[in-house]
Amino acid sequence: MDLTVIEDSLLHLSFLHHVYGNNDLRVMLSDTWMLGQEVAPQATQKFLDIENDRQETDLTYTLSKGRHYTLTVFYLGTPEFSDDGTVKCSLYDATLSIAHVPDLVQETRCSEKPHAECFLTTLPHEINDRDLDGDGNYNFDQILRLSSPSDFQGVTKRNISGTIQEALTKVIAITLSDNFDIRASIEFEYDLALFTVRLTEDITNDETSPDSVSSHLQSPLVFKGNDDHYKSVERELVADNV
Repeated sequence: MDLTVIEDSLLHLSFLHHVYGNNDLRVMLSDTWMLGQEVAPQATQKFLDIENDRQETDLTYTLSKGRHYTLTVFYLGTPEFSDDGTVKCSLYDATLSIAHVPDLVQETRCSEKPHAECFLTTLPHEINDRDLDGDGNYNFDQILRLSSPSDFQGVTKRNISGTIQEALTKVIAITLSDNFDIRASIEFEYDLALFTVRLTEDITNDETSPDSVSSHLQSPLVFKGNDDHYKSVERELVADNV
């Protein structure tokens, strides 16, 4: 795919495929003005769904105004065979979004008194037994905002597989005396941001220091009405009897 860029832009790519063997997808973005030099993604994320049978790969690239790029997607792996020896069909869900940076900045700029509360300050810092209602439930359902650039001062840099990535993280501590079920979902516009949600368990015993283990991962992106042209997408995490 050839890309001619008329404004500084962000390119979002998401791929979802069934996991078996060593099959995978690889993406290469090349700058034709730099003799086909490969462009490193600004951010890369890979994770499995809750059932561990599908993998989602997300990549974000920065495209410079006036430059020309080529985008190549590779399939790596071997065929999957059914019980009778026939080759199964491999299906992949691919989503591409290009957003001009000036338009993105304008759309994420909020007034001094927006109708929605701030994502970073409104989400609870901790949920404990005192926060549960008479039926033992805790509910939070609200429209939240992230303003540019004021709410992005807390971005942290992480080294993931040798690549420096920036992330804005909000942590909610859950401390309950009994086992619990949790359902967490977040809906957002795909071309403006990319959110993930994760549940980790703090494990402590007499012989080791406290350790955090990622115990439940999110489901892949869900498009409204299975329509990839609809900008609103949803992530969900479900864990029972934690």
